[in-house]
Amino acid sequence: MLRYLLLAALTTQATADAGACAAALADMANPQSKNAAKNALATFTSANMVAVGGAFATIDGDTLAFLYKQHMSDFGDPDACESIQGFRYVGVQSPFGQFGYCVPRECDADNMNELLKAGTLPSLGGQPTKVVSGRFRFRMGAGGGFMVALFVILVVAALVATAFEPSIVAHVKGIVSKEDAALVTEVYRGPAWLRCFSLVKNYDQWLSRRENNPLSCLDGVRVVSMLMVIHGHTLFVGLGGMYTNLVSAIAPPDGLVSTAWGQSLPSDEFAVDSFFWLSGLLATRALVKFAQGRGWKWIPQSYLFRYLRLTPLYFFVLLFWWKALRVVGLGPQWLGQRGAYQRCKRYWWTNMLYVNNLVPFKDTFSEQCFGHAWYLGNDMQFFIILPLFVVAYMYNRRAGYASLFVGFWASIIYSLWGAGHFGFSASQLEQSPHQVDYYYVRPWTRIPPYPVGSAT
Repeated sequence: MLRYLLLAALTTQATADAGACAAALADMANPQSKNAAKNALATFTSANMVAVGGAFATIDGDTLAFLYKQHMSDFGDPDACESIQGFRYVGVQSPFGQFGYCVPRECDADNMNELLKAGTLPSLGGQPTKVVSGRFRFRMGAGGGFMVALFVILVVAALVATAFEPSIVAHVKGIVSKEDAALVTEVYRGPAWLRCFSLVKNYDQWLSRRENNPLSCLDGVRVVSMLMVIHGHTLFVGLGGMYTNLVSAIAPPDGLVSTAWGQSLPSDEFAVDSFFWLSGLLATRALVKFAQGRGWKWIPQSYLFRYLRLTPLYFFVLLFWWKALRVVGLGPQWLGQRGAYQRCKRYWWTNMLYVNNLVPFKDTFSEQCFGHAWYLGNDMQFFIILPLFVVAYMYNRRAGYASLFVGFWASIIYSLWGAGHFGFSASQLEQSPHQVDYYYVRPWTRIPPYPVGSAT
């Protein structure tokens, strides 16, 4: 009985709040209101719906071109709105754009959505489908608290481990001369496992140069490839809704791809192939050396070592992004992350099994958790089949190279067939809707650089 009474009270309160919001919005639209000055300022900080209405007054070629170039989104001025006493900022989503509105404090996203559902929300323009709080922020649950606590523990471990370093001890004791430094033991005073977290030790290893190493030149390949990946993602991640004039900002004749800087963007996609090539080269060298004198035990051992080397850090980063970093963003645009978090709730296990580029098989790229981790799935799958090539190579060199040759050309032939069957395109602006799922993230289409690296 108490439950029903509480539910009825909440429903009554929600109805009252929605009614107060409707009255405040009506007052805002009244030019004779005693708050006319504030209402005018609030309207000024909102999306310019007069201009939008004028554009829709006559649907002609110019209007359609305007819509096609996605100039419809207008977020207004959130900071100016929040500075007006008695008003708050909200985001409104519509089928063809997103808009920012400055509304009376009596209104919030919840009661405006109630009015929208009831069909009594005063016209905001743009045929709204959802209202989002201008101060929207995800809550940090128990999982986020656990990840923050774990992060703090790791930071404390790093500080404590660094404090035991002989050089730090000498500095604290004020020992600067070489003669006095002999008074401080060079033996690490903490537990051996703790030194893995030492900032001094890791800093020295990060900056150390590998002398007489024939593969040291590959460090430059890594740096250039990583810069290309970052450069490409600064643009392409924004294609998911961060640009309000997407086509005109990017496409010819005046868009980014018409500039010399923009012309380098399509080649950034191949930076991933350079990492696959590096992985094939280094993994093959390591496995050939590791397999010597171990019989067949080296195959399961190599799988176990690689999984344990990658997965703990990978899982930590995924969980920290999913559970803890969700509270960093603020505003109506941040709601777009909800779908990504829901996908992780369903498919996080695919990342831990390194099948996130295969499951779910349909719409893989749009449904996977932690999207950019598709690379790790491919890399692990390539490593799983690598021992087959290594065994063939150890048995007979020609057999090893032949197996790599067959794997390389099998993938190329499939990709050529897929290009015709699915309509693949080399242009990012003209790609088939199936290209990401059927080509970009699949191991049987991305593997060619890997056997090339192995053969190298």
